[in-house]
Amino acid sequence: MGKSAFPAALEYFFKSLEVAERYNFKSGMASAMGNIGIVYDNEKDYNKALRYHYKSLKIEEEIGNLDGVAESYNSIGNIYYYKQNYAKVIECYNKALDIKIKLGDEIGCASTLANIGNIYFYKKEYVKTREYYFKALTYFEKLENLQAIGMLSNNIAETYIGEKNFKEALKYSQKSLQVSTQIGVLDDIKNAYSSLSTIYAGLGNHKLSTDNLRLYIRYNDSIYNDENKRKAIEIDIKYHFDKKATNTRIENERKQIILKEEAEKQKLIIYFGLGFLILVIVFAIYAFRSFKIKQKINAQLSIQKEEIVAQRDEIELQRSIVEEKNKGLTDSINYAKRIQYTLLAHEAYLSENLKEHFVYFQPKDIVSGDFYWATNMEGAAENGGDLFYLAVCDCTGHGVPGAFMSLLSIGFLSEAIKEKHIKEPGEIFNYVRERLIENISKEEQKDGFDGVLICMNTKDGKVTYAAANSEPVLVDGETVSYLLADKMPVGIGITKDSFNTFELSYKKGDTLYIYTDGYADQFGGPKGKKFKYKQLNELLLAASGNDVAYQKENLKTNFHKWKRDLEQVDDVCVIGIRL
Repeated sequence: MGKSAFPAALEYFFKSLEVAERYNFKSGMASAMGNIGIVYDNEKDYNKALRYHYKSLKIEEEIGNLDGVAESYNSIGNIYYYKQNYAKVIECYNKALDIKIKLGDEIGCASTLANIGNIYFYKKEYVKTREYYFKALTYFEKLENLQAIGMLSNNIAETYIGEKNFKEALKYSQKSLQVSTQIGVLDDIKNAYSSLSTIYAGLGNHKLSTDNLRLYIRYNDSIYNDENKRKAIEIDIKYHFDKKATNTRIENERKQIILKEEAEKQKLIIYFGLGFLILVIVFAIYAFRSFKIKQKINAQLSIQKEEIVAQRDEIELQRSIVEEKNKGLTDSINYAKRIQYTLLAHEAYLSENLKEHFVYFQPKDIVSGDFYWATNMEGAAENGGDLFYLAVCDCTGHGVPGAFMSLLSIGFLSEAIKEKHIKEPGEIFNYVRERLIENISKEEQKDGFDGVLICMNTKDGKVTYAAANSEPVLVDGETVSYLLADKMPVGIGITKDSFNTFELSYKKGDTLYIYTDGYADQFGGPKGKKFKYKQLNELLLAASGNDVAYQKENLKTNFHKWKRDLEQVDDVCVIGIRL
């Protein structure tokens, strides 16, 4: 049901409440108030929603309807979740759980335990999360609910991913994939592949990470191709809801006419019946008829209550469809972000190998086509020193396509250095170019990246590098030196010469800057023009005498000052290294 139908739903439920109150039909009053709360919940008017759910709860407690009390607590807990009051959410869910246990409602117990686990997951309390997930899983296994088992197994895997315990996470994601594939639940299969991609990335198996990411994207596309079917279901549900609402409104009007007629008859009986035995008999007969009519009305109210409950379920179904549609898109992007950030060079690792440095990384979207990655080869230098490698690259595209390219590129860089033991930066770029062309650059598509790969000998400080369509700069405090670079990408380009390995000549205290084109290409300023490389290098020169933390903050401040309220045009990555 669309948002435009909410006022009609409210009108219907308030009329239902009015009828229930007239006959002191407590159960009907509680149900109507709960439905009113659900509509306000859908309209995001959480204060009104709480007010009516608490009223419904009070009546359910008065009449001793434990199942209704539990549902009210669950509904109230859901609203506190939207208000981000997690303590109240857990309190309400636990009260609902106690009742479900008392009633022996195993399905209700399992669902509520899983919901409590979800709240602890949002709070990143992973040990507590698993405590509730495992309890819920026990119920679902007893009930042989395979869909819930598959979904919950992957949720458990997510808690281990949060703790970077990738081996344990692998076990539960594989279980989720097996069960979900067995019953053919596409959404759960998709989520399992996404988790597996993250897990294999964390385990350093970039090939399997990429394979699972491809499968995730394939299933995600398949789900969204079914969207037209879902829309058809929405239209059908809306039609039936409107039809039921119209029929119920007509029935209510008919009952009002009956009630009005009966009231007029009662007046006549009072006026002419006093003192006359025969009219007393007539009145007795009439009272009996009134009793039968009231029985009929009560029966109709009972049917109406069932309709109200069914309509509430339809509203819940609609909300879940809309939320799932929006969640699917957001989840796919967030999964890609998590996978990408697992592979980027972590700050702790950079600090171990670079004494003074900064990283200013500002993706245009949630995920990025720019990446910075680092690794080392122990004892690989001729003098016995370690070789430390750092790549700063800009892949074709940005957002999810760019992020996908970055994962492939990182995988091939790692393959060249860690598996093929190629040492020279230029030769590494040659290898990665061939691997990219073999795997993705079909029909002369220019997929690949521009970037810089530096190699530092940790023993003697020697620095070599390769540069593809990207010039690093060296600042000595007074001047900016533009370093050599090959005018071709790592991928299909106009030329396909071998990449050079350049040696960097520097003095202690000089600062090396490596960046992608996003900062210089940003539109802004008083005339809405590009920032450009000249202005960027002047900014770097002016700040080069300060500590690296100041330089990073200075870049960030000037970028946002220049951009103002304009859209960011590309991913931004700037790295500074004091040599």
